[in-house]
Amino acid sequence: MKSIKRLIAVALVSSVLVSCEKEKFPFTDVARVQFGPQQSQFYTPNANLADTLKNYNFVYIGNKASDTVYFDLYASGGVSDQDRIFTLKQVKVDGANNAVAGQHYRAFDNELMKNKYFVKAGQVHARVPIIVYRDASLKNMEVVLKFQVQENANFKLGEASNLWRKLILSDRLGRNAQWDLKIYKDLLGDYSRVKHQFLIDHTGQLWSEDWMIKILEEDPGQLFNWVNITKAAWVDYNNAHPLDKLKDENGVFVIFP
Repeated sequence: MKSIKRLIAVALVSSVLVSCEKEKFPFTDVARVQFGPQQSQFYTPNANLADTLKNYNFVYIGNKASDTVYFDLYASGGVSDQDRIFTLKQVKVDGANNAVAGQHYRAFDNELMKNKYFVKAGQVHARVPIIVYRDASLKNMEVVLKFQVQENANFKLGEASNLWRKLILSDRLGRNAQWDLKIYKDLLGDYSRVKHQFLIDHTGQLWSEDWMIKILEEDPGQLFNWVNITKAAWVDYNNAHPLDKLKDENGVFVIFP
């Protein structure tokens, strides 16, 4: 009985997704494939743009030597009774430090990856794993991994604007978009890596983009508390080093508003 209920549930979910993709995608003539938002955001305005670019920073994950970043992919044209393999290919970005297969990420044609890139039978959605490596070069620079889906025996291509995704990798502190929000500008002032590290050292918090978004939404009072703790530590540091006050990586005095 449980197995029957489970099969019914799977069928219902699949039928809903098929219905959704018919409304979401402009064509369902043949099996096509393209990237899209997380399933929970499928009908959120501008959600497609949210995952176009992802930033991944090893500095926030302890001593891990590798990790997996996920993207979401959708097939249009209905479900199949067989698993359907899709293929990915790196696209070089002019003027950028492009990620190197085997050095910064596991190659898409690696035998260990080939069996991970498929849309399961009866489904139209797949999670796309990108395995990234903590190469020493990421301490000194960011690298860009742009990739896109390729036409193959199972799939034609979907919308041109959703055929690609981009992943930026680094292993050093760096400015994220939250620092440009007015509230963070008012609280923290100008960005520097020294200031960023000072915040981490004196609060024990990550101050990553995800962390800054979450605390602002869920506990702004605690955010103000962490900022006040950091400012007090900054004043104490400068008072203890009157001839060598805290400076950033460019030799400019670190200032909190």
